[in-house]
Amino acid sequence: MRRIILLALLACIANLGFAQKKYSYIKFKTYNKYLNNYQEEKGLATVSFEFTNTGTGPLIITGANTSTSRINISFPKQPILPNKSEKITITYNPKKKKGKFARTITIKSNAKNKIAILYIRGNIIPRPLSLEEKFPTKAGVLRFKKYRNRLFFNEVTDKQIKLDTVQILNYSDKETELSFRNIPNHIIITPENIKLKPKEIAKITIGVNGEIKKDYGYMYNRLKLYVNNKHSFKNDIIVNATITEDFTKLTPKELKNAPKIKFETTKFKFGTIKEGEKTSKDFIFKNEGKNELIIHKIIASCGCTAVFSKTKKIKGGQSAKIKITFNAKNKSGRQHKFINIITNDPKHHSVRLEVIGQVISNKK
Repeated sequence: MRRIILLALLACIANLGFAQKKYSYIKFKTYNKYLNNYQEEKGLATVSFEFTNTGTGPLIITGANTSTSRINISFPKQPILPNKSEKITITYNPKKKKGKFARTITIKSNAKNKIAILYIRGNIIPRPLSLEEKFPTKAGVLRFKKYRNRLFFNEVTDKQIKLDTVQILNYSDKETELSFRNIPNHIIITPENIKLKPKEIAKITIGVNGEIKKDYGYMYNRLKLYVNNKHSFKNDIIVNATITEDFTKLTPKELKNAPKIKFETTKFKFGTIKEGEKTSKDFIFKNEGKNELIIHKIIASCGCTAVFSKTKKIKGGQSAKIKITFNAKNKSGRQHKFINIITNDPKHHSVRLEVIGQVISNKK
């Protein structure tokens, strides 16, 4: 009798052991899906990843995530029994996406292999843009490509010509004549006059000639564009550039002997003053190079004036000063002004001085 009880007890223990060893296992048919040459205009793209629970216990998917908001993931919430199959649905949003992409989707579950990584890759072909989308900047009967009525040339040397192209659409239903007038000598425009048929596009070359400009620092030009001999500011084209000296042809010896500007400090912190008061500081600098240092230009922001009392040419080893005066008239609160010093120092062609402080308003 004791033997029978012992055998029954051992059988129960064995069955309990087998029960404890039950586990789920998630296995996908494929871990990769492709959207080859998918057209954006088709809208949302949907793919499914089929999987099977190849384990011995129920499978529960506990979560799914990805690194982009373009993807929406749908997965079964109920337990999946052993040898049963289900699917995970992935929806991809191709809106305003073009070219190749590759994304991963992380699937978490109670399976023995807790993490499964799925991949969705493809190539999106963007939908054709309408004329309004190609030329979103509207100006009367004209439309410009995005911000292309504003040209930013950044740096242009005094030996350089930089060109860019502006595209203008005649959005009216009538022939339209465009013409530029009073063009500065350093601005290049080709053609200056053009007639456009309805919905026709003009390609106009606009450039900056740094050598003709004969000036340094920031440059702003507003080019007046006439439409059918009438002018409107909203049609104008803005040209921005910073003219710099060309140091590219200097020899190693010339660079070694070049002027070197060195300020004792580039900041003036005046603390607190009252509205309407003035405060000044002498910015002392030295030419630590061998050749003559030339101060080409001093550009002060609103509220500041700069006085350079000596000659604009400083010999090697000599010092000089620039007196900066800040006028707090009609100003209040924190002030942060800049003064740009344009020189012939190849390494410090433009030096920025700062004026910082607080102005107490007179208003009660």
